[in-house]
Amino acid sequence: MRVIHLDNVQFLSNFLKGDFNFFAFLILLYLEVIVMDKIQKKREQENQSTRLREVLSALKKHGISQKAISVDCKISEDKLSRLKTGEKIKNIPDSFLEELQKNYHINPKYIRLESEHLWDIFDEKLDCFEKFVDSWETVAKEKNDYLQISMDPNFYKFLLGVDKAKLFAENDNVLAAEIERLANLYTPSSKSADYVVTPVEPFIDIIRTTKDEKKHLSELLDFLNYEDFIEDDKEDSAKN
Repeated sequence: MRVIHLDNVQFLSNFLKGDFNFFAFLILLYLEVIVMDKIQKKREQENQSTRLREVLSALKKHGISQKAISVDCKISEDKLSRLKTGEKIKNIPDSFLEELQKNYHINPKYIRLESEHLWDIFDEKLDCFEKFVDSWETVAKEKNDYLQISMDPNFYKFLLGVDKAKLFAENDNVLAAEIERLANLYTPSSKSADYVVTPVEPFIDIIRTTKDEKKHLSELLDFLNYEDFIEDDKEDSAKN
């Protein structure tokens, strides 16, 4: 008959108790991770809905209604309202964010809490740029690339006039009146003209280089210094 020592029984009891506590700890930790993850997702959802409300408010200030947004972005007004409140919506669809960006230059990362910029500045600037130029491409000179744009030459003159008005206008009212006057005088041209857009510093370098080349050329080919030679040559030819 085997005799179980009381110390061994106590050790086994403590081991099982400790093992149970360890597994209980793991279970509680797992549950806590799940709960915290749900809380985090819920918080992100609420924050995204808040960002969406800010976007809708910004668009409303530009005269764009929620109904117009639902039509342009291919989403029902009911779903848009639920996205705005976060009601029964787990996540704002990427397709809706893409439509907001395409139609209104809204930055999707702003709603996703990945950016602090509501407007997609680069997309908006590119869109505005392509609206007033007819076409654009790059041209190369040595190691530098520049933009060559084709645009309405009358609109180019209009821009020059607006810039001059900004310099000499006494106040905003005078400036607005002058811009309106220039706008009334503007008529679209039937043909585009080409312009090259270059940063100031490379442009100055080009001017300096051209100036130096002209100076060098004039020194080598100053025809006024050889007028007598030409006349002598004519006389020799006549004698012969």
